[in-house]
Amino acid sequence: MIRHILAPTDGTPLSADAMRRAVDLAKLAQARLTFVTCNTPFEAYAADPLVLAHRDEYETAIESCARDFLEAGRKMAREAHVDADGEHVIAQHPWQGILDCAQSRGCDLIVMASHGRHGVAGLLLGSQTQKVLTHSKLPVLVCR
Repeated sequence: MIRHILAPTDGTPLSADAMRRAVDLAKLAQARLTFVTCNTPFEAYAADPLVLAHRDEYETAIESCARDFLEAGRKMAREAHVDADGEHVIAQHPWQGILDCAQSRGCDLIVMASHGRHGVAGLLLGSQTQKVLTHSKLPVLVCR
């Protein structure tokens, strides 16, 4: 039985579609839903005050985007009368942040989009979905 679904989002249209599917599934299963968005930490190897200013700008920008992405999911869930919340995770590897969030929240299913990178782009950029699939001990529903 599905009791708690984790739905990662990165704000893309494919991600929004996966969020809608997660809401529908949560409604059918009468499950809780947690939306998560992951960002990598700001990395700078200089103690230059200008770099620190850029850190503040980066952190402000990702917080703002995360709020928007998570609120979009919570709005979808509210409209469907599904219990949902959200979490913004900072992790060196977003796929690991997704898995850590699923574990800490006690989720039993992950519903996420596949961005379908192929060829050189897939090799160079990798796929967070593929990495979640490779490392997850939970079932993962991939939406295309």
